[in-house]
Amino acid sequence: MSVFLHVAGFVIPKDSIPGYIIWIYWILPVSWNVRCLSINEMTSPRWNQIVPSGQDQLGEFDMYSDRKWIWIGVGYLWGSAVIYNLMSSVLVRYRYPLAGVPIIDDDAKEEKMEMNEVTLLGRNQSPLSTTKYLGSQRKSFCNGKVSLFCKNISYSVPRVMRNSHGKKAEEELKLLNDISFYALPGTSTALMGGSGAGKTTLMDAVLGRKTQGVLKGERLINGKPLDESTWPSLHGYVEQYDLLDPFLTVKEAVAFSASLRLDPTSGKNVHTDIVKNSLDIVDLFEIQDRVIGDPLNGLSLEQRKRTSIALELVAQPSVIFMDEPTSGLSASGAHIVVQTIKKLSLEATVVVTIHQPSISIFESFDQLLLLHKGGFVDYFGPIGISSKHVLDYFGSFPDVRPIKDGYNPASWCVLIYHTLCAVLLITYITFTGCWRSLVLLGPLCLDLAPSTLQKSIRKVVYSEKIVLS
Repeated sequence: MSVFLHVAGFVIPKDSIPGYIIWIYWILPVSWNVRCLSINEMTSPRWNQIVPSGQDQLGEFDMYSDRKWIWIGVGYLWGSAVIYNLMSSVLVRYRYPLAGVPIIDDDAKEEKMEMNEVTLLGRNQSPLSTTKYLGSQRKSFCNGKVSLFCKNISYSVPRVMRNSHGKKAEEELKLLNDISFYALPGTSTALMGGSGAGKTTLMDAVLGRKTQGVLKGERLINGKPLDESTWPSLHGYVEQYDLLDPFLTVKEAVAFSASLRLDPTSGKNVHTDIVKNSLDIVDLFEIQDRVIGDPLNGLSLEQRKRTSIALELVAQPSVIFMDEPTSGLSASGAHIVVQTIKKLSLEATVVVTIHQPSISIFESFDQLLLLHKGGFVDYFGPIGISSKHVLDYFGSFPDVRPIKDGYNPASWCVLIYHTLCAVLLITYITFTGCWRSLVLLGPLCLDLAPSTLQKSIRKVVYSEKIVLS
């Protein structure tokens, strides 16, 4: 590039350029730009009023002073632009030909539609035949089954406050308070809560992404203490906002992730198979050659989210965490993403933070971990068919009206919580203490008869209110 600029006619005049490279001067578009601009400027009438005139200065640089060379240069630039674009198109067409669109016969389409319908149903609602489908169509994407147990997870950060005397004093701000839960292979866990409840903080704490503050509690993998050296190879994390390269195709982005995260000694064929398998799982195989682009002119938000999931699947994680994968999506887009999550949960352990889900999305998860502001647990356990377990638990509190037909159970749980805190003066401590007291009854406490569950909750609530008063 430096050579081209030197022989463009400005740094080195035309007559001073060696004859064996003078051809570059005549075919270089930059030199034609310099000549056209110089002739257009120096032949202006105002340059004739000074000495030396504009034409004399053009002569010093061995340039023509006839204005016809301006139009010759414009024609050359347009012609070269057309020729260069045609050459680029031909090279791209035959050097990197576009892959043909896969042809799917009618039987495959029906099988795929049946698979999509089944995966959207709750695992408790229908005996799934998807294991057979997955086994016959593609390999498992995870390395093995992993059970995650978290016990009494607490996280606090230092905060500087001013006391009554106006002096600065450091105190602890507790963001998570003794949170216990588990996530099993073949299940999906929804992590819900309002703003400031600590959903993302809890996920970052479990992943080990918190480098400041004090983290307490136990994290167990298959019943054994979590090993920080091997934990990154067992989990995948899909962030809320993607960082996709807009100039790559879907397949190129996934292949690049695989080249960075897989063992280079495993061979190119193994990497290729893993990339194809990951694209197939998230249903992106048919658009693998499309350029990602920006959110306005490229892939849709839902397709970008599935691409982000595929980037993590190439690492073959056994535990998958996702931070609000449906945020910003339309109803149909969120529906497709949750369908993908259900597919993943058939083999791996999946934990998802989710905000304001619809009824169908909420009931597609197996378990619910509900937090409220301050990092306290309101509920953890199975959601049940038609949200039965969740509705039975919150409906057993004193003076709670039954949920109306068609009302969203996720919104109803949050509404009931705020109503109880405001009307019955049940504090955060009471509400959390009620859940902890019920946990002492055993893991089957939610399977109690509604009347028995209601009596247990009333006893805990009123005893807590008496203690607090």
